[in-house]
Amino acid sequence: MSVKYVENPTAQTIFVGGKMIPPGEGREIPIHLLPSAASSAPAADVEQPDAASELAKLLELSIKALLPELHLLDDEQLRALDALEQSAAGRKGVTSAIQELLLERGDTQLQIATAGEALEAARAKLAALTADAPEVERFDADTAVSEAEGDLARLRQHLADISPPAA
Repeated sequence: MSVKYVENPTAQTIFVGGKMIPPGEGREIPIHLLPSAASSAPAADVEQPDAASELAKLLELSIKALLPELHLLDDEQLRALDALEQSAAGRKGVTSAIQELLLERGDTQLQIATAGEALEAARAKLAALTADAPEVERFDADTAVSEAEGDLARLRQHLADISPPAA
């Protein structure tokens, strides 16, 4: 089977031949899946289809092929994809994976807000300690700040891992 390597030089995710290509990346696409213009034109000239047709092409993928691509979509795209899936095949594996990812992102954002508040409170407690405060109180307050910073960094990284790459 002949394939063509298609690169995405744009700042937006594109879909070519039913394959999602994140910004700055490329994929080998079977030539028979390429739009007629793409099979003879350079990869940079491949036009982006509208968002609805991009999502519809994603739904043509098997569940096994689709699930790893979900994290590349933003929340709005996931909701649109979920609506399309429910109106079409209604595959439980797809709709539940979309809902779980949206829930995980929302929960992580809430945890980040809570961790940010905890960090501010720990910093305020440390700053409020007087110079004559016992060493153990200073140590405990400093430890609380360090732990809150670590929690916040871990949560932000997790959100980055389950969200689409920044453009």
